[in-house]
Amino acid sequence: MREFLHRFADGRHLSLTLLSIQLGYSSPTSLFRLMNGHVRPKTLLDFRQRMETSFSLTPKEKDELYYAVDKTLEGDDYARQSQAIHHFVNANSPSVHSLNIYLPDGSSVSSLDLPGDTNNWHIYLLNACYPSVISIFQPLVSQGAQLDHYLYQPLTVEQTMILLPILFHKHYSIQYLFKPAPLNGLNAADLALISNNQQKGFLIFHDINHASLCWEPFPFEVNASLYRPAKTVTKQCSHLEDYPDFCRYCASLEEENAVYMIKPDLHYGSISGNLLKRVLLDHSKNKDPAFSQIVAELADIFNVRFQKTFTRHQHTWLVMNYDAMLRFVRTGRLSDHFIGFSPFSIAERKEILVFILEQMRKNPYIHYHFLKNEKAAPAFEIDLYEKKGLLIQNQHTNYDLSNGVAEEIMIDSPAAIRQWKEYYVKTLIEKECWNIQKSCEMMEKLIQRCTEQT
Repeated sequence: MREFLHRFADGRHLSLTLLSIQLGYSSPTSLFRLMNGHVRPKTLLDFRQRMETSFSLTPKEKDELYYAVDKTLEGDDYARQSQAIHHFVNANSPSVHSLNIYLPDGSSVSSLDLPGDTNNWHIYLLNACYPSVISIFQPLVSQGAQLDHYLYQPLTVEQTMILLPILFHKHYSIQYLFKPAPLNGLNAADLALISNNQQKGFLIFHDINHASLCWEPFPFEVNASLYRPAKTVTKQCSHLEDYPDFCRYCASLEEENAVYMIKPDLHYGSISGNLLKRVLLDHSKNKDPAFSQIVAELADIFNVRFQKTFTRHQHTWLVMNYDAMLRFVRTGRLSDHFIGFSPFSIAERKEILVFILEQMRKNPYIHYHFLKNEKAAPAFEIDLYEKKGLLIQNQHTNYDLSNGVAEEIMIDSPAAIRQWKEYYVKTLIEKECWNIQKSCEMMEKLIQRCTEQT
C-alpha cells in the first residue's frame, strides 16, 4: 500500500497531505495508517471507494489500486489471483451495472452495509447470478461473511465468469437445485436471506439493477436437501505423505479424457518424472528421512503421467503465455513451482523445451499454443477434463503445506463444461492464440535463449 500511495501521489504531482484532502480525510493520519496496514477491512474498502469517486483513474491505476487493497486484505498470493481474475472478468463478462437497494424507509443505497461483525453474518443467495449482485456480496465475503449460493440451473460459462471474483474464497460455496418440482418455486426466485445471531432480513432482486431490503425474518426456509454442490474441492493434501495420492488424483482426471488447459507456462504432465525427481532430491530443505521414498513414489507417478500425456490417443490442448515461458527459461522455475523443487538447470530447461517442440510438430494429439496477448486469458490455471469437470487452480501456489491444505476447485456442471470447451476452442484457440506454426517458432526462440545462457 505504501508503494502504491507514493507512486500515485507522485504521478498526480500531489503531496500526501493534498491527496488526503482530495480523498475527503480530515487529516493525513488516515493515509499513514493505510500505509502501515493498521486499518480494518472496512476502512480499506472505504479508501478504495474514495479513490474511485475522487479521481478519474486510468485502467492501470485502477488495477494497481485493487491490487494494493487486496494485498493488504488477504496477502500477496490472493492479490495476484484477484488481479488476474479482475482482468479476465473485465475482458469476458458483461459490464457491471450498479444495483440500487431500496430500504424500508424508501431511500436507496448502492452497497450493502451489514451492522456489527461481518464474520457473524450468513447469507443464503438464491439464483441472482448477476455481476451487479456479485459485486455487492464480494466485499462482504472478503471480510468473512459466509455466502451459500443456490442456483436453480447448473452453471453456465457466463455464470462461472461472473462468479470468478469470489469463487476461490473459502467463505463462498455454490450449489444448484437438482430436484426441481412445482412446489419448489421459491427456490427458483432471486432472493438473498441474511442473518446473524441477533438479526434477520432478506433482499428481493427485481432485476439486475434493483433490489428491496426488508429487516424481518423471511417466512420460508431454504430446503437445502434439494441442492447439490456445484463447486467442490479436489482431494486434499495437508502433509508431505499425502502428496503422492494428491498427484494420483490429478493424473486420474486425465484418464480417457481430452484435456483443455490454460496455464501461463508448462503443465507438470509435460515434464518427465526423472527430471522432477532430480530437482526434488537436490533441494536442501528435504531433511525428512522418509523423503527419498516419497520422491521415488512421486517420480513413478509423474513418469506414468508424462508417458500417457504423449502416447494416449486423447487430445491435449495447452494455452501458454510467452513472457511466463521466458521467465521459466531465465529462472528454471514454473509459476506454480513446488516448494520442494530446486530450479531446473539450463540443460534441463532446454531438454524439456526441445522435447515439447518435437511433440508440437509431430504428435497429432498435442496442441500447445502461445497467446497473442497475455491478457486475453486468465493468468491462473484452468483445466477442462472433458468428462470430469472444470478444475480452477491458484497458479501462484507453491504447495507449501505448512501454510495450509493444498486443494483445487472443481465445477462439474455439464453446461459449464460444454460451454467452456466452446469458448476455449472458438475464442481462445481460433482468435486469441498464434497458430501451431507460429507457436513452434516462438518455442524455437525459447530454446535459443537456453543455448545463449550456457
